[in-house]
Amino acid sequence: MAGVLHTDSVVVKKKPDRAAFHRDTWCILGLPFDALDIDSTLHHLYDAAATRHCCVIATPNLNFIAAALQDPGFRDSVIDSELSLADGVPIVWIARLLGLPIRERVAGSTLFDAMWRQPVSHSVRVLFLGGEGDAARAACQQLNHQVAPETCVGGLNPGFGDVAAMSTPDIITRINSSNANFLVVALGAKKGQAWIQHNRDQLDIPLICHLGAVVNFVAGRVQRAPRWVQNAGFEWLWRILKEPTLWRRYAVDGGIALRLVITRILPYAVKLRTSFKAYQKMPLTIEPRDTEKERFIHLGGAFTHARLAPAQEAFFKAVTSGKRITLDLANLIYIDSSAIALIMALYKYRGIEQPRIINLSQRVRQIFYFNNALYLVDGQSR
Repeated sequence: MAGVLHTDSVVVKKKPDRAAFHRDTWCILGLPFDALDIDSTLHHLYDAAATRHCCVIATPNLNFIAAALQDPGFRDSVIDSELSLADGVPIVWIARLLGLPIRERVAGSTLFDAMWRQPVSHSVRVLFLGGEGDAARAACQQLNHQVAPETCVGGLNPGFGDVAAMSTPDIITRINSSNANFLVVALGAKKGQAWIQHNRDQLDIPLICHLGAVVNFVAGRVQRAPRWVQNAGFEWLWRILKEPTLWRRYAVDGGIALRLVITRILPYAVKLRTSFKAYQKMPLTIEPRDTEKERFIHLGGAFTHARLAPAQEAFFKAVTSGKRITLDLANLIYIDSSAIALIMALYKYRGIEQPRIINLSQRVRQIFYFNNALYLVDGQSR
């Protein structure tokens, strides 16, 4: 039975965190993805629940990538998360094509199910927020019946208004007083991510994740695809068969993804195996320099996963300095997608001013383009 986790301690709010600069994270089409499997992700979640360290989890798939192209706020909600998991077989396929160590789909629904698959030795207590009608309350009843009493502490429907209308003091108070330590949000991807961004600093719940379909799956309102269908990458087709209104969304997302694969991923994969290969093992140089109001970090050589450690510490010190940050890449000849993801950690703690990136060579700028990450350089998302 899930035990009670006392809530007399305070959830650690977002602030410059050294751990954020030491994640094994990679950029794929403009979003960060953690190289984690189900077991290592569960370890993170159980630890965050036990220590009450704030951990907002994003589960990007092709729909997230498509939405991030049009909505910088939505994109930022993923970057600002403490974990970003590859919730889509096509993401794993792209990672393999690029030689990235993201080898397993960590779907939100699969992750949620896995939390209760083994004998429950942790103290995770769930609160469902959202869903249609009484779906959240039905999911709560089913989870308590299937796992153990008090695994779920309640289901709350905040209505169908805008984010502000769903974020009243009464709603936030009810969530914080629920004795939950895992908030499952189900408001639709864009609204759900916006709701989390809007309220995360007011919430005293350590684990927060938008898992839209989970409420209906747990409540028994929608049947999830069999495991073999999931593994084959055809869960989207199963979802369309069960919920035909989804076909338009999947068609649009698929078209956007195909365009990005043709214009970004395939050329990048070819370059990684040909002209970029000669630069990947060169050393990295880092030279911080301070002025009164600005910290410059001069980077030279090859900025790659094998040489992240000194940059991780330099970037962390930069965000704790309180100064504006400028990355001078005049002497940088190569950067890989893990280094771009590390730059996203700077962006996460950007405060009022976004870190500046200056003096890019044509080659380095092209790599940012292939990674759909030019917004880090000049604010453009495509």
